[in-house]
Amino acid sequence: MINKRHLFVRNAVAVLAATPLLWIAPGANAQTSSPSPQESKTSQNSDITRQELARFDQFLDNHQDIDQQLRRDPSLVNDTNYLQAHPDLQTFLQNHPGVREEIKENPNYFMRQENRYERREDARTLAQFDQFLDKHREISEQLRRDPSLANNQQFVDSHPALQSFLRDHSEVRQDLSRNPNGYMQQVNQYEQREDANSDLARNRVDNRQDNDARQDRDRDNDRRDVDRQDRERDSDRRDVDRRDQDRRAQLAQFDRFLDTHRETAEQLRRDPSLVKNRQFLQNHPALQTYLQQHPDIQQRLDQNPNAFMRQENRFDNNEEARNRDVNRDDARRNYDRDDARARDNDRPDNDNRQGNDNRQDVRDRDADNRNTDRDVRNRNDNDMRDRSDNRQDNGYREDNDARQDARNRDHGQVVSFDQFLDKHQEIAEQLRRDPSLAKNQQFVESHPALQAYLQDHQAVRQELNQNPNAFMQQESRYESRENGTGRGDMNREHSSFGQFLGTHSGISEELSKNPSLVKNREYMSSHPELQAYLKAHPDAQSQMAKDPDSFLKASQQFSSSTKTGTTTSATGTTKTTTTTTPSTTTNNATKPPKQ
Repeated sequence: MINKRHLFVRNAVAVLAATPLLWIAPGANAQTSSPSPQESKTSQNSDITRQELARFDQFLDNHQDIDQQLRRDPSLVNDTNYLQAHPDLQTFLQNHPGVREEIKENPNYFMRQENRYERREDARTLAQFDQFLDKHREISEQLRRDPSLANNQQFVDSHPALQSFLRDHSEVRQDLSRNPNGYMQQVNQYEQREDANSDLARNRVDNRQDNDARQDRDRDNDRRDVDRQDRERDSDRRDVDRRDQDRRAQLAQFDRFLDTHRETAEQLRRDPSLVKNRQFLQNHPALQTYLQQHPDIQQRLDQNPNAFMRQENRFDNNEEARNRDVNRDDARRNYDRDDARARDNDRPDNDNRQGNDNRQDVRDRDADNRNTDRDVRNRNDNDMRDRSDNRQDNGYREDNDARQDARNRDHGQVVSFDQFLDKHQEIAEQLRRDPSLAKNQQFVESHPALQAYLQDHQAVRQELNQNPNAFMQQESRYESRENGTGRGDMNREHSSFGQFLGTHSGISEELSKNPSLVKNREYMSSHPELQAYLKAHPDAQSQMAKDPDSFLKASQQFSSSTKTGTTTSATGTTKTTTTTTPSTTTNNATKPPKQ
C-alpha cells in the first residue's frame, strides 16, 4: 500500500513539472515563426519605398541643411517643432504619404535605405559622367585642370556635348554646381578604381592566355617528343629490316655460289673455318675471287664462319622446302587433271550401265509376270555381271593410280635434273646437243658435278641410261613451260629485239660476229636506230650490258621476220634483195642462267 502511494506521488510531480513546458513551447514557436508587424509592413510596402526613395533623395539633394540634419538624427521627422521650422519638409511629407508612413514608423531604417540608394545613384551618375569624359578628352582635360568651368555658362555653351549631357543628367549638374572640386575628385577616384579593376581583369585575362599558351606549348612539345620517338623507332625498325634484308641477300648470293660449286660447299659445310685458310683459298680460286668481290660476306665469314654457315644451311633447307612445295603442287595439279579425265571416261560407262539396268528392270518385271524361276536366274546373272564390272573398274583405277604415281616420280626427277642443268650451263649445252653423253663414262668422270649428282640421284641415272633422248626431251618440254610462265617479260624483250634485228640485217650480222659491240660507244653513236631502241627498252639494255652474248642468242630465236637490204652496184643501180629467215625455235636453245 505504501509502495503504491509513493509511485502515485512521483507520477504527479512529473506531470506538474512538465506542464509549464507545454505552455512555453507554443509561445516560443509563435514568436520565432511569425514576423514582426513592422517587418511585415515594410516588406509589403517595399515597392512603394523604392518608388518614393528617388523623390526623397532628390528633395534632400535640393535641401542640404535638412539632409545633413536628418542623417545625423533621423528621429527629427517625428518632431512637430522641427517640421514647423522646416515647412518644405512638412509639405513634402504631406504630398508623399508613402514616404511619411515609412519614415515615421522607422526613421533609422528608412534613412539607411536612402543612403544606400544615394550611393548607388552616385555610382551610376559617376559612371555615366566618367564615360562621357572618356569620349570627350578635351572637355575632360579642361575640367580636371579647373573643375569650376562646369559652372561657367560661357564654357558650357561653347561645348554643346557637355551642355546636352548636363541637361539630361540633373544630378550631375547639381553636384557640379554645389561642389565642382569635390565631385571631380570623386570622378577621379572612380576612374582609378575602374582602371585598377580593368588592369586586374586584363592581368587575369593575360594570365589565363599565358597559361593557355603555355599549356599549348607543352602539349606541342609532348606531341613533338612522341612524334620524334615514333620516328626514331621507325628508323630503328627500318635499319633492322635493312640489315635483315642485307643478310638474307648475302646468304642468297653465297648459297647460289655454293650451288654451282658443290665440292667447295661440301668442304665448307664440314669445316667452315677453311674460309680463313689461305692454302684452301689458293686451291679454290673461284671462292677466293668471290670473296674478294663480296667483302661483306668475307667479313661475316671471318668474324664467325660457323654461325654464317649455319644460317646458309637454314636458307638452303628453306629453299629446298619451297621447291618441294612447288613440285608437290605441280604433281597435285597433274593428278587432279588426270583424275578428272578418268572420271570423264568413267561417266559414259556408268550411263550405259544405268540404261542397261533400266532395261533389265523392264525385262525383270515382264519375267515376274511369266515365270518366277526365270526372274531368280536373271537376278543372279545381273549380280555376277555387276561384280565383274566392279572388278574391271577397280583394276582400271589401280592402273591409273600406278601410272599417276610413276608420272609424279618422273616429273620430280625432271624438275631436279632441270635445276641441276640450270646451275651447270656447260654440261646442259653438251647434253642437249648429244643426250647419249650421259652414258659416256669418260664424259661423266670429266665432270665431277654431274658424277656426284648421278650418284645422289639413282633414279635420274637409271632414266638416262635407259633412254637418254626421251628423258632429255621431257626436260626440254619442262624447260619450255618454265620459260613460258616464269620469264614472260624477258621473252617479250627477246621477241621485240629479235624483230628489231630482223628489220636491221646489218646490225644483226655485226652483233652476231661480236656481241660486245653494244658496249662500244663509237659503234652505238654510228647506229642511232640501235641506240634509240635500247633507250626505249631499258630492260633489254640492262640485259645486253650484263651478258650480250646470251641475250643476243635468245633474241635471234625470234628473228623470223623478213630481212630486207639494199645493195648498190657499180653502175649506180640499186638492187633490193629479200631474204627470208625461217624460224628456228628448238628445244636445244641455251637459256640464260637463273639469277
